[in-house]
Amino acid sequence: MKHRTAITTLPLSPDEERGIRMLKYGIAMGVRLACVIACFFTPGWWILVPAVGAVVLPYVAVVIANVQRTAPGAVERPGGLVRHDDGRWFTADQQDQQDQQDQPGQQGASGEGDRS
Repeated sequence: MKHRTAITTLPLSPDEERGIRMLKYGIAMGVRLACVIACFFTPGWWILVPAVGAVVLPYVAVVIANVQRTAPGAVERPGGLVRHDDGRWFTADQQDQQDQQDQPGQQGASGEGDRS
């Protein structure tokens, strides 16, 4: 499978991010609804288990839904790209890694550090 190199690593669009958050929150509220319904059918002191779930789950749902997926500032900007000889684009770090792979063992070719 051919590896696709992205020019930028942009975060999700606001609509996509909102959709993911709404999905997570909706699932958590569905579980909460199941806990509330289970309270009507659970006998004895076991009723505390779904009751605690129904009380605590809204807070947990909000915290989980609002966790950021990517760290801010992790965007790779196009100005940091370098074009390789074969037409592929690399970031400066990727270019350094590629150069090291292409030329192994030529670290002291400039004469620096070879003085005895």
